[in-house]
Amino acid sequence: PPAGMAPGAWLVAGLVVWMAAWWMTEAVPLAVTALLPFVVLPLSGVADAQATASTYYSPILFLLLGGAFIALAIERTGLHRRLSLAILRAVGGRGGAGTLLLAFMISAALLSMLISNTSTTLIMMPMALAVLQGGAPRSSSAAIAQTKSRSSSEAVAHQEGIAGALPMGIAFAASIGGLGTIVGSPTNAIAVGLLDSIAGVRISFIEWSMYGVPVVVLGIPLAAWIIGRVQRVADHPFDIAAARAAIDSHAAWAAPEKRLVPLVFVTFVGWVTQPLVAPLLPAGSWTDGTIAVIASLALFLIPDGTGRPLLVWKEADRAPWSVIFMFGGGLALAGGMQASGLADWVGQALLPLEHWPLLLVALAVVALVIVVTEFASNVATATGI
Repeated sequence: PPAGMAPGAWLVAGLVVWMAAWWMTEAVPLAVTALLPFVVLPLSGVADAQATASTYYSPILFLLLGGAFIALAIERTGLHRRLSLAILRAVGGRGGAGTLLLAFMISAALLSMLISNTSTTLIMMPMALAVLQGGAPRSSSAAIAQTKSRSSSEAVAHQEGIAGALPMGIAFAASIGGLGTIVGSPTNAIAVGLLDSIAGVRISFIEWSMYGVPVVVLGIPLAAWIIGRVQRVADHPFDIAAARAAIDSHAAWAAPEKRLVPLVFVTFVGWVTQPLVAPLLPAGSWTDGTIAVIASLALFLIPDGTGRPLLVWKEADRAPWSVIFMFGGGLALAGGMQASGLADWVGQALLPLEHWPLLLVALAVVALVIVVTEFASNVATATGI
């Protein structure tokens, strides 16, 4: 082992490299890699099985799980589509093609604060294709109609102007919007959980949003402007009136939607007011995870008006269980680093960096993460690094 590193820390360092390599290359399923600490840490003498198993738990895990259940209920009832259509009509109801692009991106960003980026893109893309077909000149409209059977990116990749800008805008907006809340992306929850486990820094839902939402508010208009300029949206003919008609809908609210909206609203109010309510209750009892679990229980108990609850387990079973396993594995690995002294050794090794400007250190870390995410998934990178 290097000078000053205990034998146990050396073994845990090997485990860190092992898990990072498997997570980033996906040599085995991501959730399988997350089980390694439960085997390696006890056998290496760093921590017993009971202590290792306990490190797989974090209140943030329940926030991630509860957020997934809420997202699944939103998708099941179709509430996400109604919300996105309302935003499109409100924001895209006036102005030109650039305004329509911004409306789609705002809608995608807001949705991705509630549900996964992938689901947001899958929801928004069919509406984008309908708008493109409705507002494009006849020749372009026919070309889009012929390619609707292919993937959404292939269907409009060859188009210019708004036809090329909308798919790009939706993809960028879904990623940017996911930064807004802890439940917007699994990587956010992983970061919060590891900060709590390693550094003892607890970040609440509202505290994360105080940083994340401004990034979204600034990022979406900037991204829309860049995409609009690159795609030369204003230079290509587009029938805005026909495009608006394509997304116009006056369908009555269904009973499941009406019953889910108050629950989602109350849940978000609970997350926002958590720092104010927590001091009034027993210490540590009122967390963002607690609120998410209460909301999840309500989903299984509140009838949706059609003879069934808002969510049943067959639908809830679609939750991202592999991500939850990865989350626990990352926490267990962090616990092993603490128990073995590896975290202290790394801290000492990095002491020379304290003389570097903080901005330079942050830029170096961001650059490293950007490079790694070109070859590995965001979740694997966040957990591994």
